[in-house]
Amino acid sequence: MDETNAAIARRVRARRRRLGVSLSALAQASGVDLAALSDLEDRQEGCSAADLWRIAQALGASLAELCAPPLAKPRSAASRTFRRFEPDTAAARIVLH
Repeated sequence: MDETNAAIARRVRARRRRLGVSLSALAQASGVDLAALSDLEDRQEGCSAADLWRIAQALGASLAELCAPPLAKPRSAASRTFRRFEPDTAAARIVLH
């Protein structure tokens, strides 16, 4: 499962748990099959846009909340690579003469 789908799965599970809702209660409220919800949260499978919309509605969330792309991981200063400027030696000789 790609990172976006994994982020959706984490958000669905976190919101469901925050609300104190069981998977079976969410399945009943959303009309989405219990196995499909379980697979989604366990990151085994994604789900259709229609199912995701029903899940969002049942959780009192918007699709945007559940589907926002994952935040980019900040790069540390140590991981940034900058190339040192090395002037072209032929051009440098012309300027120096």
